[in-house]
Amino acid sequence: MVAASTANPAGVAVRDLSGRYGDQQIAVNGSFRPKAASVIKLWILVELLRRVDCGQLSLERQVLVTRDDVVDGTGQLQFETFPQLVTLYRLGQYMIKFSDNTAANVLIDQLGGFAPINALIDSMNQAETVLDRKFLDAAAVARGEENYTSPDDVISLLGAVGDAQIIATSSRDLMIGFMAEQTLNTKIPAALPPGTPVAHKTGDLPDVSHDVGYYLMPGAQTAVAFLTSGPIATGDETGRRLARTVYDYVTAPVPPDEDRPDQVEDQRGGEDRRGQGEDRPGPGGN
Repeated sequence: MVAASTANPAGVAVRDLSGRYGDQQIAVNGSFRPKAASVIKLWILVELLRRVDCGQLSLERQVLVTRDDVVDGTGQLQFETFPQLVTLYRLGQYMIKFSDNTAANVLIDQLGGFAPINALIDSMNQAETVLDRKFLDAAAVARGEENYTSPDDVISLLGAVGDAQIIATSSRDLMIGFMAEQTLNTKIPAALPPGTPVAHKTGDLPDVSHDVGYYLMPGAQTAVAFLTSGPIATGDETGRRLARTVYDYVTAPVPPDEDRPDQVEDQRGGEDRRGQGEDRPGPGGN
């Protein structure tokens, strides 16, 4: 096992979105709860798009961003001229494409703070996930405030997005499009054959390394979450090895029905095996 051969504690969750494996979901250490790092930005984007779908916001709405809003770390907005008006569309795109910390913090404010995003998380029964501080907020970190998530909760979110359960199909497609534009590509994309279509979101801190998202190969679409803690350099390598292991499995030829374990179980007792090996059954934990 990859996870057993590394010093980095890790959790993995995978869900079939193609039907090739019966929409099954499986997790190893699925309730593992490291710091979320920038993976939490996916929930910020979903809450933004949910409000757009409800007619409460427009992506063309412009927001005044000032120099006081700017933080460093990853992102592109910090290098622009301020004050300036920025659309919600560009804030959402930059937050994912460039993992822009300034864009994420501005969106948190525009959405009403932490409470509405945490309410979304709670509504999906994602018990291991919380947004408790802004990005690059050293004072909040010193107070012990932190953002957390788990592989199970990430796959719950990605599955609900993929199935267009929590946001509309058009918003789902926009979100996956932003993830496909990701510019930080040293983990999942680096582990797969060149040109493999993926849409993903990374998360990095000195003591965590994550990559989550979608494998988009036709006929083998899969939601994946690879979360690690410990030194980031070895965490990156652990993530790459996990990403390739899952890729090799989901792209392998599917055995004939009579040889597949789920089919054998069905024949023996009519049991649905999709819940086995999972800490949380299906999208949203319902």
